[in-house]
Amino acid sequence: MTDHAQKIIEAFGASQHEFEIFMEGISGLFRKHPKISVGPFPVVHSVKSRIKSNDHLLDKIQRKQGEGREITSTNCFREITDFAGVRILHLSQNDFGKIKEVIDANNITVAFLF
Repeated sequence: MTDHAQKIIEAFGASQHEFEIFMEGISGLFRKHPKISVGPFPVVHSVKSRIKSNDHLLDKIQRKQGEGREITSTNCFREITDFAGVRILHLSQNDFGKIKEVIDANNITVAFLF
């Protein structure tokens, strides 16, 4: 690992607790929001979350640098956007509208994966 990559990983490590706090808040929102979590059949089936591991972060840095992008410890939080992730699973496509209402009402930026 280069010194350059090590500095980026250290910058992430210094801020990792902030990503974890944010991730836990978003996860809790989807687990407990009354529009999607109450009733005999809640809209949200499960919520999973993850923090990017140092190995995966190193792989991402190397891929982006291979594409000609400069990643530094000062710009890594603008250049890499998936340090933490929350996955919300629902069983019926018809339920997505209710989840989207919660997302929109809370001004959450998301990447949808189908």
